[in-house]
Amino acid sequence: MADADRLRLAARVPADYNGFGYAPILADDMRAVAGVGTDIAAALETSNLNVGLADADRLQAGVDRAAAAASATLAAAIVPASADRTVGRRVNDAAQWPIIRATPAWGINSAGNLDEVAADSPRWDFDPLTLAPLGLAFAPARTNSITNPRAEGAVAGTPGTAPTGWGSRPSGVPNTEVIGSTTRRGVPGVLVRFWGVPTSTGAQTWQLTSSVAHTVGQVLCSSIYVELVAGTTTNLGNFGVRNNLANDGGTAFTLGAFTRLSRLWTSTVSPATPGLRWSYNDTVTPVDFTIFVGAPSLEINVPYPSSPILPPVGTPGVSTRAQGICDIPIRNLGTRYNRRAGTIILDWNSQTGPFTSAADTDFMTLVSLGDLSVNEVMGLLINPAHGSVVFRRTVGGVSQTTAAINGVTPPAAGETIRCAFAWDIDAGLMQVAARGAVGTQLTGQTVLPIITHLMPGRYSTTRPLAGRIAGMEIRPAGFFGTSLATLT
Repeated sequence: MADADRLRLAARVPADYNGFGYAPILADDMRAVAGVGTDIAAALETSNLNVGLADADRLQAGVDRAAAAASATLAAAIVPASADRTVGRRVNDAAQWPIIRATPAWGINSAGNLDEVAADSPRWDFDPLTLAPLGLAFAPARTNSITNPRAEGAVAGTPGTAPTGWGSRPSGVPNTEVIGSTTRRGVPGVLVRFWGVPTSTGAQTWQLTSSVAHTVGQVLCSSIYVELVAGTTTNLGNFGVRNNLANDGGTAFTLGAFTRLSRLWTSTVSPATPGLRWSYNDTVTPVDFTIFVGAPSLEINVPYPSSPILPPVGTPGVSTRAQGICDIPIRNLGTRYNRRAGTIILDWNSQTGPFTSAADTDFMTLVSLGDLSVNEVMGLLINPAHGSVVFRRTVGGVSQTTAAINGVTPPAAGETIRCAFAWDIDAGLMQVAARGAVGTQLTGQTVLPIITHLMPGRYSTTRPLAGRIAGMEIRPAGFFGTSLATLT
């Protein structure tokens, strides 16, 4: 970036700018990026950097840029400090992130437990093990086709009765006991003990719902919470998610682990019968283990699993979670937003993974700006499986040239990656960055959509996000090339 460009950026940054959703803590980083130095006053005086800046731009934050340029101290003061984009920091408080969602939703609370969040309320997710904050959770509308994910109706006893609608327990050992329905770490489920000398080393299958009809060829996703509560894994083979003949034989759990297992596959048979599968190593060594099984789900025709979906207590049945919508009026951003030039930096925490589809339809929106219609919108989207991050625009209903970076390393489950996009219609520049690398810089880009709202997690009405926004920052100047890469 040329010195004149750096100074131009510095001259246009509002005085009261402090990012969006982050607290400024590192004083020198932003100034270094913007290129502010001891000779800024002289440089500004000998250049026409303020040419083309309207008085309203110069006074946007109550600071006269021309007056500020007369002093190196004042010039440095109008450049913001670096924002703290620490991974996992909450993006902001609920008042600044209004959520519209017609149904309750479930997420991991600060105690590491699954917790229900009321309709029209934001979901702040936390790591279930470390309790570190992961960010504001987003999820598309989804349906759980398992009718009794709360495991209601179980009757304690030896052998006892499995939850209503669940299949018979495997018969590969002589003794089974239903200890009863229970809740562990907020997850509703059932405790069952298996013990004795196995009578077979064949596959042990426990169906967790009745058959679910679907179209062969659709992608199905099963997710189940499991925990080895007591006993040992002696003589116990691989344990995992199963559906019909599609088995996940490579997923095992260990003593004490509380895990949510997920499996994606393309169906070759219908109906689906999701459940658990394990095996015994021999028919000589006794086994004795007690497992917790909870909140099973089956999502049909989806590219990735989402958060748990549960019906109300006492009303088993197929249940749906509505999409959460977050629309922030541009006026709420104040001087953080500059229509003509800006950079948005966003930390996205992957709720699920690995991703398997590279189809264009599987792009998810990190954040967009527009007028709430599909005709006027621009935004940053990601296809985790394909390793693509793109900056798309639609102006007057017409798609514009796309800025992109390909070959981005796909995120693992629970990983946070940083992406950014920048625009400057005076300079005609647009560019996208992710994981410290930038895509090809577009030139000659001088049109933007009508912008009235910031829309985290969706591209107007389409391409909803799954995962968490761990942090977001809006800078009222465009950064490009190495500067943009550095921000990610």
